[in-house]
Amino acid sequence: MRTDGGKSRGFGRFHAAAWMVALAVFIGAFVVVWSESSASSSPPRQDHAEFLAGKSSSGAAGLDPEPTGIRLTDDGSYDGGRLQRGKAVSKRVTAEELYSAYSQIRSEYDEKAFRVHDDDGSGDVNGTGSEGWKTVRETADGVEIHILSHPSDPSCPYVRMRAVMPGSVEEVWDFLRLDNWERTMPKMDPFYEGLSVLGRYVHRNVDMVLARKRTKRILTFGKRDFTFVSVSDVPLSDGVWVSGTVSVVTPRFPRQSGYTRAFQDSVAFYEPLPSDPESGEGRTRLTIVCRIDLNDSGEGGEGGAVPMWIYVRTIGVSGVASIQSMRKQLVLDREERRQSKKDEEKKVRQKRRMKDLRDTEEEPVPCPLFPWIGPKKRQTIS
Repeated sequence: MRTDGGKSRGFGRFHAAAWMVALAVFIGAFVVVWSESSASSSPPRQDHAEFLAGKSSSGAAGLDPEPTGIRLTDDGSYDGGRLQRGKAVSKRVTAEELYSAYSQIRSEYDEKAFRVHDDDGSGDVNGTGSEGWKTVRETADGVEIHILSHPSDPSCPYVRMRAVMPGSVEEVWDFLRLDNWERTMPKMDPFYEGLSVLGRYVHRNVDMVLARKRTKRILTFGKRDFTFVSVSDVPLSDGVWVSGTVSVVTPRFPRQSGYTRAFQDSVAFYEPLPSDPESGEGRTRLTIVCRIDLNDSGEGGEGGAVPMWIYVRTIGVSGVASIQSMRKQLVLDREERRQSKKDEEKKVRQKRRMKDLRDTEEEPVPCPLFPWIGPKKRQTIS
């Protein structure tokens, strides 16, 4: 993420190259977030009140009691202490634990991000201790990138990305589903290496997928992997779809040799909009709030050599690039579907014509000289 500031000339060519490499890393990292979640604007909208209050559209309580101060012992149970990155679950990895981890993220985002307004210059917005959301970048085509540094963890700021995407909520959601990553991710993320689905869970009618995403090495920066749960939350009563992601820490899926265990969590809202007045195509307002740390900053981690100040300075460019890349792919996918539909309709018409031709060729022809002889079928000359 960037603040539109550049590096001074004294940093030299090496630092300029490192800047570009880091930018590429962060673009790849943002692609991870797209597929997993996004978040609400600030201040919270009225139609998102039930979400922020911890209730689903069905009216059931959405937030489980949180295991506070969680850390895992060797046998996979909890003890005291607190993780810097990710949410801890036991070695069993149950649906209840994963849902609780997601509930904690929702609660934290509500307190630290959703209730915070844009920067009003007061230095303490809404009594949260935060200076508020600061605009990092806005583009002519409606992409907005904002950043929020919260005093509870100023080294890992919140980022809010907002844009109108081409396609209905269903199309945008489907494009980002983990099941489609092998098709969609290589088009958007040049550093995508692969995805392993580790388990599928359901709790309170909420679908969850536990997965591990791997990225390729980029010059001096080693490979990264993310172990996370992707959550498809219950849609809100106003038609807004909600998804989220949470990095999880569990003895069942420890750090892997050759990879730096990176971290990210996010919440996303997919809001249906009226169709485009010119094309008639569906549109979706996508809002994502996330936090990313490409270093292994969690307990027992060994860093990762990516300075967080580069992350902050490149967020504007990387966030806009990820959104524009997704827009492009959504349009291309729509054209492919349209062309595929045309091709299928053409095949159906050809089959129908061939059938009509065969029926005509097989019509019985009466014998005029010997009418007592039954009619014969037309003979086709091959």
